[in-house]
Amino acid sequence: MDKTLEIKKDLELDYNQKLNYDIQIFDDINEMYEQLKEKNTDNKARMIAGYTFDSKSKNNH
Repeated sequence: MDKTLEIKKDLELDYNQKLNYDIQIFDDINEMYEQLKEKNTDNKARMIAGYTFDSKSKNNH
């Protein structure tokens, strides 16, 4: 967007750069919370939520 609007004319994207992601799946919410606290020293740790369980409502018997 910046390049399109010419905000940063020298913006070049490097699609070959190596990204260092640490993706984990947890069964224990407390362990996940502790890991996030440990990893978040530079405020870059993130949690991504996904499907967890079937929910029941009065319209879904």
